[in-house]
Amino acid sequence: MRNGIFPLWNPFIFSGVPHFALQQSVVIYPLSIIYYILPFACAFNIFLIMHVFLAGVFTYLLGRRWGLRESSSILSAVILMFSGYVVSVINLATTLSSIIWLPLILYFFDKGLTRQKIKYLFISSIFLAVMFFGGEPSIFYSTLWVLLFYSLFFRLGNKDKSSTKVFIYYILTAGVAILLTAVQLLPFLELMKLTDRQAFGGDYKYLTCWSLPLRDTFNFFIPFLTRTDFSKESYWKEQNWLIIMYVGIFTLILLIFAFMFRKDWRARFLYFTGLLSLLVSYGNYTPFYYLIYKIIPGFQLVRYPVRFLYITTFALAMLSGVGFEAYCDARRKKDKRLDIFFRCTLFIFFLFSIIFLALTLYKNDFIAIARDFCVNHLDPAKNGGVLFALISAVYNLKRFFGFLVAGWMLLFLGSRIKMKEGVLSFAFVALVIADLFSAAPVGMQPMLSREVIHDTTPNVEYLKKDKAYFRFFVSPKLRKNSSFIEGKTYAQAIQKTKNELAADWPMLWGLYDAYGYDSIKLADYAKVMLMVETAPSPSSTRILDMLNVKYIV
Repeated sequence: MRNGIFPLWNPFIFSGVPHFALQQSVVIYPLSIIYYILPFACAFNIFLIMHVFLAGVFTYLLGRRWGLRESSSILSAVILMFSGYVVSVINLATTLSSIIWLPLILYFFDKGLTRQKIKYLFISSIFLAVMFFGGEPSIFYSTLWVLLFYSLFFRLGNKDKSSTKVFIYYILTAGVAILLTAVQLLPFLELMKLTDRQAFGGDYKYLTCWSLPLRDTFNFFIPFLTRTDFSKESYWKEQNWLIIMYVGIFTLILLIFAFMFRKDWRARFLYFTGLLSLLVSYGNYTPFYYLIYKIIPGFQLVRYPVRFLYITTFALAMLSGVGFEAYCDARRKKDKRLDIFFRCTLFIFFLFSIIFLALTLYKNDFIAIARDFCVNHLDPAKNGGVLFALISAVYNLKRFFGFLVAGWMLLFLGSRIKMKEGVLSFAFVALVIADLFSAAPVGMQPMLSREVIHDTTPNVEYLKKDKAYFRFFVSPKLRKNSSFIEGKTYAQAIQKTKNELAADWPMLWGLYDAYGYDSIKLADYAKVMLMVETAPSPSSTRILDMLNVKYIV
């Protein structure tokens, strides 16, 4: 782009592959401009931080649009910004740069439905297109469904609005957005017909990989509670697309307040879409996903059902703000239902306090019991992973009961004594931030110095010395081993991976790989590579010669 060349083609992987059409290239995503202005390492960090920040700003704006006070809107923003989903997709930047636009799209879409002005239709469509250019078409696709449901609930909550006008407005918004994305959508759809994703379109097991196990629903409120195996072998067995799902302990209390005090159409919309996307995220663990997979066009091409949890996470964040708004209103009006809630839950939270005290005083004893159980009842090869999970569970249960009791006490005292609303709101938001930040373990998103990224390695230097045009080929076994980075430190692991010429590192130095990695591959080329990989030896086939491969790694 700096040289004035639009990157339609990537010559460095798969012996050449369409780049712009791959869609996750994020070439025309507006915020990608930062990469053309700043050095990569600086731009990358700012890109990620900027998107987390924007997620909060857009959520705050939507909260204010929906009539929430500042503190409630800030609370929703904080929960979404630092939710497990957003923290996890820092590792999946194209998903991050797509999901953050949902609150802003709803903000303008709601304005348009209310005022029936054409300018808001175009603004909503523009931000929908930006979401698509962010690099994750499945997020764009599912957001169109969210807007359809929003239109439906808007009509049910506004009897004076014409059903025909509401749904025409939705169709026009979606239509204009699709037209705006056509510059990349059409090449993407054409490419999809030629890829392995199309070949796997009928493979239900392939498409529902990394569905959300039903037991993992608890991880919304107690992080890492149900995970027992962290080994390399479990990577495709366990759900590994999201590292953490946590939305905060206080969401539980705030959901109760929202349910008790707010029954308007927006709250119903959040309940409905949140539960629906949760059902979809379960994937092959329920018959529901198979039903929509068979009936609704588009789902046959979407992989990893757990990705749809962004809607549930958004709904929980907004409902938390709605719940805090309901609590503040009930506190100001001295609503008797608030007093009933605290009276009914007093004994429960007294028990929670005792459990928290026991976990604090006898933590080492619980860990000793867990260690004895692992030694006496489990296969020694699995001891470490299970023991780690049990110790993690003890720590997180202690967190759960401790923060829950602290939050309950703060809200209880806020309803009983004279306390300025601003002080109460500040204290509660601070408690929420402390909860969310203490949930994610240190090192979950490891840091790396910029020098490590750009440093060459002995094998890279060896290939760079050859000034001829050539490609190299990495053996299947080495490629598989390089899929998981290993080393004493993160930096050493990265250097080892680079030296093994793991995809797609060699592009940094202008080296041409006969294979590579992307989310989708050309089906015909994958068949050619399969012939090479299943051959008795590289020299028993002339395919590598035909591909101008000079070196085999």
